[in-house]
Amino acid sequence: MMADDIDFFRLLIKDLNSVLNSNKNTVDQKKQVEKLMKLENLFRKAIWKYPIQSREVYKKFILKVVVEDRNILSSRPYFREKSPRFNKEISPLIKTGRVNKLRKFHINFNLMNYIRQNWIGSLPPECEDLFQQAKVARAVLVECNMPLAINRAKLFFRKVPESHLSLDDMTGIAAMGLIIGIDKFVGPYTKVFRGVAIGYMTRDLMETYSSTLIYLYPSDKQLLYRANTIRNRQGIEDPVELAKAVTSSLTQDKLDGKKPTKSSVTTSDLSLLMMATNVLSETVPAEEEGDDPTSLYDVYSTMENDDQMEQRVGDRQAMYRMLHSVKLLDVIEQKIIKMKGVKL
Repeated sequence: MMADDIDFFRLLIKDLNSVLNSNKNTVDQKKQVEKLMKLENLFRKAIWKYPIQSREVYKKFILKVVVEDRNILSSRPYFREKSPRFNKEISPLIKTGRVNKLRKFHINFNLMNYIRQNWIGSLPPECEDLFQQAKVARAVLVECNMPLAINRAKLFFRKVPESHLSLDDMTGIAAMGLIIGIDKFVGPYTKVFRGVAIGYMTRDLMETYSSTLIYLYPSDKQLLYRANTIRNRQGIEDPVELAKAVTSSLTQDKLDGKKPTKSSVTTSDLSLLMMATNVLSETVPAEEEGDDPTSLYDVYSTMENDDQMEQRVGDRQAMYRMLHSVKLLDVIEQKIIKMKGVKL
């Protein structure tokens, strides 16, 4: 860890200690979560005492989702409802614009904030008061759980090989995952709350760590994370041995009653998957980044022979030249390529 990172974490820990000390006498986490959800529920009921304004702001929200975002799923972060209910009940109502039917569903702070910003005129005093209380309750919940986010970021940072992400980056990503977990948790409160928060943190860390110029399916991202974890923990660099170790891990998951993403993985599939995630700018060709074949030889030092290594280097250079050329295509041509599964 560099000196700047150490200084950053010293300041961060100092600030966290200050926050935690100031919250020593606050209620426990169960009451904090229940308080936030109660305030959200009271706010939802309070605004519907003003049906004309409420209908208008809900209509505007639906237009945002359907017309601007053009994606019904973009509304999910605004509701504190589980996915099955969202897909079965909320999604059809948004598609058909049935505003009054949406009033019964639980919202979270994100939709509270949208309603406040788009309300016709000033928000009624009782609604404004509930909004401010919810804002404080949510901030307290985030602050009190920041040590958990830092812990998950540090664990993730230690488990995976060095990448384009620093420990500071991972801490920020984990913090955002924590906020999403708080907003999406569906009561009643149990110890599952902690698991939900950790789940969103881990998902976002995996998503960002595995980001690549090539589109990867979620199953491939999970497989990549597993491979990098095994590689780092066991010190396995040989592609053949790494593929065997990953397959063994997948088999063990199946024996333990889990549902692994795949039953096995071949050496070639895993090597290509890991090649695709090496970070390189998507705005310039490879040679402008200073990545010549000589420096890339180090990446493939575990290949069987020089001929194979040279072929892989050439393939890699060709791939990035192709991606750079794609950026110069017309919009329609780019859309056709996106339909083929390539993320531009």
